[in-house]
Amino acid sequence: HTVPQAPLANTSTRPSLSVSPNTSRTGTAGGASPPATTAGSVANSSQPACPALSMHSPPVRGGQMVSALWVAAGSTVSLRVMAHVSDPYFRTFHALRLKGFAKADIVAEVADLPVATVEAHLAGLQAKELATFREARQLWQLTPGGREAHRMALAEDLAGADVASLTAPYQEFLTLNEQFKALCADWQLRGGEPNDHTDQAYDAGVVARLQAIDAAAQPVVAKMGEVLARLGAYGPRLEHTCQRVAIGETNMFTGVMCGSYHDVWMELHEDLILTQGIDRAAEGSF
Repeated sequence: HTVPQAPLANTSTRPSLSVSPNTSRTGTAGGASPPATTAGSVANSSQPACPALSMHSPPVRGGQMVSALWVAAGSTVSLRVMAHVSDPYFRTFHALRLKGFAKADIVAEVADLPVATVEAHLAGLQAKELATFREARQLWQLTPGGREAHRMALAEDLAGADVASLTAPYQEFLTLNEQFKALCADWQLRGGEPNDHTDQAYDAGVVARLQAIDAAAQPVVAKMGEVLARLGAYGPRLEHTCQRVAIGETNMFTGVMCGSYHDVWMELHEDLILTQGIDRAAEGSF
């Protein structure tokens, strides 16, 4: 259509606002991709240049970033609420809560932060008597006071987040979780006996099913990441670990405390339980 040549200063023809929380970061009103932009203008070879355009830096609401594309009069403005971004210090705190006890590099992997940054955060938690360090095994662990402080910190972190938007992808996750639990049993047992992994054809079949579950889980985790940015980091971790299983690292399937696929999956599940305030026993999901 031909873009009206009315200035935005005319309040009678200002564009309407279309607010769509947690939609695609690249989508615009009506589902179309946004045109390439420069300061004060939009380039579009098929249409005349839009007059009197104004691009503004996205504001932040709580921990959510709002992205807005302002276009000429008569068009619709796309206003999109982006993922809630957690403070790095909280991410370290939260990662240690999820792991129970772990070395600094493992906490850094879960928090998706540099090790040096995490070490500084852990030292800060220790100074506040919220965490202890077992030097003999190089393990960090929250104190009882630290666990209580984490509960309050989690509530503060989620104050600006649309946690209710996790409900739908979480239900999808629970469906996959049932499949994954059955798959883990099939990996650990073969014909009712412990799987010694000498039957390559059997193992290959189970690994193929793991790859299918991972492929189904990736878009679900991506949806979660559109609500809480920290949840999106589980996707690459799951994918990478799945690849390690596929090339023959059998311990990376259900191994314990080794960064296995099962480890990462359980961390994600625990994160979702804590984040949504779900009673795991009442829900019956393990």
